[in-house]
Amino acid sequence: MYKLFVLSFLFITSLLIYAPECAAQVFLSKGKVDQIANASIEYLENVDISIIAINDSSRTIKDDNKLYYEDSTRIISETPPNVIYNRKWYINNYDFNFTWSYEPINATKVAIIDTGISEELLRKKNISPGKNFINETKPPIDDNGHGTALASIIYDISGPYPIEIIPLKSANSKGLLDVSTIIKAIDYAIELDVDIINLSFGAKSPHDLERRALQKAVDSGITVISSVGNSGIEEYYYPAAYDNVLAIGSINQNHVRSSFSTTNDILDFVSPGEKLLVQDYTMLGSTKIVNGTSFSSAYFTGQLAILHTNLLHYSLKQLKTLATDLGIPGYDKEYGNGFIMSDYLLKSLRGKNWETFITSNSMKSWSISLSLPVNPEISLNKYIKIYNGHLQQHPVSIEITDSANLTVTPNSPLAPGEYWLVIDTELQSSKGTKLAQPAIKKIIIN
Repeated sequence: MYKLFVLSFLFITSLLIYAPECAAQVFLSKGKVDQIANASIEYLENVDISIIAINDSSRTIKDDNKLYYEDSTRIISETPPNVIYNRKWYINNYDFNFTWSYEPINATKVAIIDTGISEELLRKKNISPGKNFINETKPPIDDNGHGTALASIIYDISGPYPIEIIPLKSANSKGLLDVSTIIKAIDYAIELDVDIINLSFGAKSPHDLERRALQKAVDSGITVISSVGNSGIEEYYYPAAYDNVLAIGSINQNHVRSSFSTTNDILDFVSPGEKLLVQDYTMLGSTKIVNGTSFSSAYFTGQLAILHTNLLHYSLKQLKTLATDLGIPGYDKEYGNGFIMSDYLLKSLRGKNWETFITSNSMKSWSISLSLPVNPEISLNKYIKIYNGHLQQHPVSIEITDSANLTVTPNSPLAPGEYWLVIDTELQSSKGTKLAQPAIKKIIIN
């Protein structure tokens, strides 16, 4: 990767198809709908969409000033495994011990919109209580198994990292999901300020308000990841095919495309999704084998969450340059831009773990030297910060001592404990170039 700006310190697979409605009529509308006779209306502020439920199935609604969309019901299907496999190759084949050796600085929230999670997983550390959008009076307990499999993959990849998994149950025991329920879950994920949303489902037809809700999530800073589909042929599935979503296909342990993985020109990346040993929801401690792009999507979600905890926030354009190319050289419809491996990226981008500086001076100033003059028009406090051990920001003053040298000083004494001085990749030089990677120094005040 070309380094533009150098800095140093001087100190069961989701495949959704449309199916006929079988309940009271539900309509969706852009914006806020105040009142409709004999209808209940729920306005979702974060996505700016109203959900209108009408008990009279023979009635329709019309307004010259609004366009109403019919709700759609979708169903999860799966690609059964054809072999028994008794080890977690998707963990064992990669150097996660190296990955986990990096001390994380940034907690990460991952929302899984699916069938919920098993009671066993729900009791584990870093698993949020989540929410049940099928029955809001009950916890999001999985009665299908699909959501549990996704959560167990992300949980395994997370290891000791502070990656919070938030199950948002939006499918019933038969795997049916309504677009209106999915939109409610997206709205809630925005409210929770999550970092990543995993959507391991798909349909051949897009839904404009589903796309609109996802764009609201992206605009709020959330990365949305979805499975590309399991047809094994070239076609499009949504939400993966929306341009604001990362579409993930599947490879096996030999880094060869899985035969069921859908191909197309919107495929972004591939990840392991074949013969994966995951937790089952039916019995305490039980496991099962799964195949599908649902699970490669979950794997990619876990990898991206690891990068996020290391303050490695990259755009799609940047991720393309960091992926391991597979298949024919360059982009192709079977592998997209390739495979993201967190151990390889951390070795390349972070090198060794960040340095630790121990001092008793609670008001010590820290000098930063840049290879190019800093952009004088930007707010330096937006990109240069000190965090404490609870990831809370400590106010600092930043002085430009000359065009390429800065001094960072705490506004008040640092209490004894651990801190991190962080320079974000968005810091710009006077020529508009940015850092190729974040710069992080751990500080211990004794």
